[in-house]
Amino acid sequence: MKISKWCCCYLYVISGAQASQWLETAQGQLVADSQPQVTVEECAGSSAVASYASRLSGPGPGRVRFNSRGLQLHGSTIESPMLRILPYTISDTVASATPGELPYWSWRQTPQPASGSGPIYQLLWADPGSASLRAVQVSTTPLQWRPQWEVDYQIQTHPWLYSELIPQALADSPAAEWLLLPGDGRVPLRLFDSGSGVTRQWPFFAANASYAVLPLAADLDLDGKKERLYVLSVQGLLMQYHWTVGSGWQASVVADLQRTGWRFDGSLQRFSGRWRGPQGWQQGEVFVLLVRDADKYRLVVLRRPAASESVIMPADLADPPALQHAGWQQQLPGRPVSPAKVLGGILYLPLNTGAFCAGAPQYDQLLVAQLYHGASVGQDRLLMLATPALEPLRLQVSAGDFQLWSGSQLILPQLHRLTPACSHCTEVLRPEHLAGQQPFAWFLPEKVY
Repeated sequence: MKISKWCCCYLYVISGAQASQWLETAQGQLVADSQPQVTVEECAGSSAVASYASRLSGPGPGRVRFNSRGLQLHGSTIESPMLRILPYTISDTVASATPGELPYWSWRQTPQPASGSGPIYQLLWADPGSASLRAVQVSTTPLQWRPQWEVDYQIQTHPWLYSELIPQALADSPAAEWLLLPGDGRVPLRLFDSGSGVTRQWPFFAANASYAVLPLAADLDLDGKKERLYVLSVQGLLMQYHWTVGSGWQASVVADLQRTGWRFDGSLQRFSGRWRGPQGWQQGEVFVLLVRDADKYRLVVLRRPAASESVIMPADLADPPALQHAGWQQQLPGRPVSPAKVLGGILYLPLNTGAFCAGAPQYDQLLVAQLYHGASVGQDRLLMLATPALEPLRLQVSAGDFQLWSGSQLILPQLHRLTPACSHCTEVLRPEHLAGQQPFAWFLPEKVY
């Protein structure tokens, strides 16, 4: 395995820089692009991964994007480009790369330095062109680009949705923060230390499977360490790995949907929930999966009670509303442009119904459904947008009502939540309903699609 460490002498600082586009050299330095090109999102092939915008905190740019055209820092809107940096690993292959084919990356702020300079961010990404995983420190005031490490990592199967690569502290190794990435035909997942790039061995093997979506990690006892991991194969096998003192990691099957013939290469999400079923109230886990069926897309939702050890099979899925089954699924009228957003037990899923190129982030419909059984909220299950939206969904409070916005565009003027009155009952969502919840229950502006 190759691990490249970068010396601090390769730090390249530009104060008062006038150029808006920069190229990274193989030595880790930035040079002005002598032939800058306007960054315009082009149509991409059907297998491309759309790239999305994220709000930043602190001074400097307001949005960040990262795709096969490099790191793009914008002002308050996507239409106001400010700065573009093309890493050398991408520049070697950008001519043949499909826009958007960077499925795993993250942009996070690091602890503020004592010097009082601007915020410093860490950029992590898996680069399909160079078959590597990289980490770089970036500052914009002044502009600084400091490569940290680079290791070998080959993406075996590309997902068709972007997933945020979040470092995790694991229960068996809490001193480090680990990057969890899809494995290959030998192991179900790969683990890398986010601070050094050093890898560690996973004690389980894959059985004739491929992997595309990022593994999930859950902190069940809220001690800051993740003791449960979930890995989904492209073929439809959802595995759980649970860690306990004395026993270490133990594997079990959550769902086996391999007989459906669907490709599970979109996204995997997990939520803790409480729902009302035929046997009364139940509490447990809810998994939201975005999959493909030939040239169609599907939404699959699985409910798993806390004490259940049953494996969810294809026969346990039904069309919505589905309270008598372990989950529900439906064919979608278009391609999801992001994983689902969930608030108050209601699921929101932006869809591109074909009005745009397949890899574009625009959406012209919004699926709104009750999370646990798929029933509609109000009369319209699918909301047709008067104007196609581009920016991620965000939550805003206006006159006591929660609203969904995309940039400056109002998407939903009023949101609802599930109530205990009946299995399908909803009511208008008010700020007091979220009192005491942690901020991650809101649509964090830092989160991207």
